[in-house]
Amino acid sequence: MYGVPLPQLSYRLDDYIHAGLAATRAAHAEIFARLGTTQVQHQPAPEGAGHIIGTARMGADPRTSVVDRDLRSHDHQNLFLLGSAVFPTAATANPTLTIAALSLRAAGQIKATLGQ
Repeated sequence: MYGVPLPQLSYRLDDYIHAGLAATRAAHAEIFARLGTTQVQHQPAPEGAGHIIGTARMGADPRTSVVDRDLRSHDHQNLFLLGSAVFPTAATANPTLTIAALSLRAAGQIKATLGQ
């Protein structure tokens, strides 16, 4: 788009991942059975959560990260990057509250910067 090359990403789930998913299903089945639950269903194939995370890693070291703890770019002091791109890792839960908290932290830093 606009003459900018776009990356083409592809991936596959290897045997290690499939084994982990099978072990997880077995553990879930055991837990749910002990709880006396009924009508437990697992998806037949893995599905993504739909959260795009990473690529602009947060950290203290500019050699290994893009932004600092306040989401300020290491290279451009007037650039803040908000959103889940700054996550160095991902969890299994929805990241919305973490994104909101980090955005509020960045907003405080932006406000302080504007006051200078």
